[in-house]
Amino acid sequence: MKKLWILLMISLVLTGCSMKSVANDITNDKFEDETELKVFDMETYIETIDPVISSKDYIRLDSIFLEEDSNEVIVITDQVVNNILNVYLLYEENRSTYDTINFLDLHIKRISSLDIDILVHKLINKVETDYIDLKSIVNQPEFLFITKDYSNRLTSTYLDNYELTPDSLELYPDLEGYIEKLHMIISGGYQIRKFDNRYYIFPDYASFLVRYDDYYSEATKDIADILVSKSRNIVKTDDMILMDIEEIAYQVNQIEVYLKKYPDSVYNDMLRETYIDYFITMVTNEDNTEMLTSRVKKYKYDTLSDFRKIRDRYSYTQMSRLLDQMITAIDENAGQYNEAIIEEIITKINSSY
Repeated sequence: MKKLWILLMISLVLTGCSMKSVANDITNDKFEDETELKVFDMETYIETIDPVISSKDYIRLDSIFLEEDSNEVIVITDQVVNNILNVYLLYEENRSTYDTINFLDLHIKRISSLDIDILVHKLINKVETDYIDLKSIVNQPEFLFITKDYSNRLTSTYLDNYELTPDSLELYPDLEGYIEKLHMIISGGYQIRKFDNRYYIFPDYASFLVRYDDYYSEATKDIADILVSKSRNIVKTDDMILMDIEEIAYQVNQIEVYLKKYPDSVYNDMLRETYIDYFITMVTNEDNTEMLTSRVKKYKYDTLSDFRKIRDRYSYTQMSRLLDQMITAIDENAGQYNEAIIEEIITKINSSY
């Protein structure tokens, strides 16, 4: 009985020590209802980064001129990373595509794959939207003036070395500023190229999307591949077709593969429009036929041969099935052109995907 009493006393002492320890460790301040959070000032951050990424001298990620500490002046904190989409939305307002490409470039090493997917999508939308307003730039008097003796693709090198003479400045006093504007456009996701003695402007995804392959998810890499291919291989401009049937078919198939692989992609409306445009261009090209008589057109032998090769090469695709129907109808019509056949194929193309 005496031993039991001693054990009980020891137990009470130890319990008291334990309770005292817990009381000392878990203090009242650890149960406070409100915790002060640091407020992230997006506008102040934007004021910090804007002079850097909007500068003509900004050097992008994969450039051979990029030095290791080039952008160390910008501190990308966890708060920036956690708020990156909101920062971009605020920054994008009234900014050029040049600036927004550099925004992605500056942050891409730190942000998540999902945020990269979202920013790339927003950037592509901006390139396409701004393109509508930029189309007319190649018809402006200043543009025609500085390219009148030039016949190649417009490049930064050409613009940097363009000589501003007293006569040119008398004619266009702000010509230097205009050249600077062109410089930012062709460094900001667009290309200006000459076809048939006339300049045209197009989106140029090859100039920036390929820089970030290592950071893309599979889906973003797949859409980037399509857009880069589209930029490097211009199918048409106005009514002028710039590629042959097999080259166009390759791009049509690229898009079809994507549409099948990602049926719910945010890019599907844009890609479907391109798919239809390219496919119809391929089957309606005037070079597909030749005049047999003054009233009768016949398909060229080489054209039908190309269509058959494409049908077989891309078997089990919608393009292959529709081409097979068209070829069969043409063969049944002794190789002659029949507008009704093409109209039927166009209707089916328009209802694809």
